[in-house]
Amino acid sequence: MSLDADPTRGVTVVPISRALVESSAIAEDGVNRGRRVCRERRSQNRGAAQRTAYRFSRQTRLAERSGSKYRRERERYAKAGSETHRRYGKARGQRAGRHLRLSKVAFLESRILPVPELPEVEAVRRQLRRVMENALIERVETRRADLRSPFPPDFAARLEGQRVRALRRRAKYLLADLESGDTLLMHLGMSGSFRVVKGRRDDVQGGFYFERGRLEAHDHVLLTMSSGVTIVFNDPRRFGVMSLVGAGERDSYRALKTLGPEPLERGFNATTLARALKGKKTSLKAALSDQRVVAGLGNIYVCEALHVAQLSPKRRASTLVTTAGAPRPAAAELAGAIQSVLRDAIAKRHRPGGSDRFKVYDREGQRCPRRGCSGTITRIVQAGRSTFFCPVCQR
Repeated sequence: MSLDADPTRGVTVVPISRALVESSAIAEDGVNRGRRVCRERRSQNRGAAQRTAYRFSRQTRLAERSGSKYRRERERYAKAGSETHRRYGKARGQRAGRHLRLSKVAFLESRILPVPELPEVEAVRRQLRRVMENALIERVETRRADLRSPFPPDFAARLEGQRVRALRRRAKYLLADLESGDTLLMHLGMSGSFRVVKGRRDDVQGGFYFERGRLEAHDHVLLTMSSGVTIVFNDPRRFGVMSLVGAGERDSYRALKTLGPEPLERGFNATTLARALKGKKTSLKAALSDQRVVAGLGNIYVCEALHVAQLSPKRRASTLVTTAGAPRPAAAELAGAIQSVLRDAIAKRHRPGGSDRFKVYDREGQRCPRRGCSGTITRIVQAGRSTFFCPVCQR
């Protein structure tokens, strides 16, 4: 056969021995690569399985505290949680459940703005009174039909042309007394704030732990005053309240009649506090957060006052009172601490980022600021809210 008739013409012929060597190398490389990928995937799957089981263990404890509407979720988590407990032990499951509760509360509190407490509301009142007291409400504009609840009938008509005689505060409510005898009741809710607009000036009134909204889309009520300013109520989440209370309804109005004593009034003392705490079987933190016990206190300043008084938030509230109803020395310490903490907060108008902001609130893991105390600020959950305290000096 001639060269031109050679069927292998134009084809590179590789020796058999060389082809076998290259094929063997390629195959071995592929096998090693496959093994490496399998090991990585097994490691990833193992880690994912552990994380999933760990998450189910935490969710099991959460689901166990849920009501009947979470029955199916509870059964599903319990099935996975039992396997997790078998593999990782009951103790780890218990710790995981505690960490989940703390992280869940921290997440919710990061998403939910705390309701402004007495010092923030008092700061707003002191600034609004300059432009509201003795001024006429010339025009009222409501840009929606409701906030937390619907506006009263003829809301704007009953306000327009009325002079504001005084601007008071009761607990966390602002009360504007009108010449007609009606009272304009206002509550900031979670995200509400007042702005005073005069020409180009547009200032948020008061100081808040969290920044307040300024977007005009959330300006729901505008009050044009004869003093030349427009008071704008901004509330992104619409949990605020604006209502009118008639002259004969103040003592029986639902939101006001159950409120406890004002902590900044002269009559507030250890005897007043003991009368409110007598027979309370709840913790001291839960009792002080009840607006029927002390009006205006909230999560932040309860933590601060208990630290100043060196009282544990887990202590039973009734232990500050004798069986006869007389205040013990700890009640006197707590009454003084409540007043000093609130007055200090109003005077300094605490703002976010201030170095003198709080002593224990939101300071988990930091050293106790009390001189001579070696404790560390700890966070626990009480009634679904974070409590910050020093377990060494607070008893």
